[in-house]
Amino acid sequence: MTQANDNGLLTKICTLNESLEWVKEVSETWTINSEQQYPVHLWFRGNRSPGHQLVPSIFRLQEEEKCTIKKISSYYVDIQPEKSSKMYEEGGLYIHLINRLPEIRSEFPSVLDILSLFRHYELPCRLLDWTENVLIALWMASEDNDKDGELFALNARKLAETVDLPHQKRIPPNTTVYTTESLHVLLRTGMVRTSYLDELFALPFVREGFLGNGFSERFWEHLLKAVSLMKENDIGIIEGTENMEQTKNIFDKIIQYIKSNSLSHEDAKLYKLLYKEMPPLMKQQLHLYFDNSVPKEDIENLKKAQKARLWLFKFLFDLRKPVTVFPERRNIRLMAQSGMFTLGGGDFLVEKIKREGIECRIPGPLHLNRKNEHLICVASIPRECKQSLRVELERIGIHAANVYPELESQGKYLKNLWYVDIDSSSVPG
Repeated sequence: MTQANDNGLLTKICTLNESLEWVKEVSETWTINSEQQYPVHLWFRGNRSPGHQLVPSIFRLQEEEKCTIKKISSYYVDIQPEKSSKMYEEGGLYIHLINRLPEIRSEFPSVLDILSLFRHYELPCRLLDWTENVLIALWMASEDNDKDGELFALNARKLAETVDLPHQKRIPPNTTVYTTESLHVLLRTGMVRTSYLDELFALPFVREGFLGNGFSERFWEHLLKAVSLMKENDIGIIEGTENMEQTKNIFDKIIQYIKSNSLSHEDAKLYKLLYKEMPPLMKQQLHLYFDNSVPKEDIENLKKAQKARLWLFKFLFDLRKPVTVFPERRNIRLMAQSGMFTLGGGDFLVEKIKREGIECRIPGPLHLNRKNEHLICVASIPRECKQSLRVELERIGIHAANVYPELESQGKYLKNLWYVDIDSSSVPG
């Protein structure tokens, strides 16, 4: 028997037909028509057990009961580790792998490509797996017959829109996700290499990302100086939003901080230069960056240096968020699974790589809130339905050998397929 929530969406899926009906209902709820779905809009993810947060593996704690989850808005949750918890060091994993196997860079040239390889070999990283194919996600969710599973849908373009820059807003909205060369992707993959803003913005591929997205060389130079001046109090304001439910309140707090903390003459001069070098359209439409959370007149009444500083605080706040990425599918599993990723933002500064005397650390990450109905829909896969679901999926060619097509993954599938019962009396000897 199917169940529906207050919006009329199915909350339990027991058959293949119900999963397809659920996709139709989700599309109608988010007003996604067939033209919008191509090439990408709805993404799916399956979990074999219930209750998981949508957190990339590099940010998951070894002991989840020590994980503090704080809701900061209807869109995002902030997950903070406690001192007794342990996490993997992402930069160490990345550099160690490159040093041991430098030849992989010829086949996987970008940081994102190598992170996708991390997912392939179950190394923790800031990528979270999604797929364009709901049947692949359903197969994942129907693993492990002892527990209920979960099927997620993500409004991928809607998530991308939340971090779009003012001079790159699409008309109509919701028309894109990001690719390997996108500035938002380059910045977040750069966080694998460093936990400091000045080092992040100085990375050659990040610089090229700014120059290739409508920013001038002088703007990047001024921006690099500005982020190097970010103090711990500034980062604290960007991070200090755990108890606020509305985005408007977050930016009201930032505006009040900027108004009440005057800059030195030299710093004010730097921010004026940063404002001067902003793309003209960005200056004209700066208020659009705040999604109507800040009245247009409030921004217009700020001084030029304050406007530039407000933009930078908002930009660094957005760097905490995940973005949707259409990767170059360089391995056979990613192709077989119609793989997509959300790429986590933000970083944790571990004790062993702290610098002395210079602050400007990258602020901590924000993660998708599974209860945000604008971006996420969730349906349960009851444990008693899993076996029959997998039979249905196998009939249409969705099975382990196709989901994991590498040679080393074929053995279990083949053994299960060709396993036969033998009467002990008929066995010789």
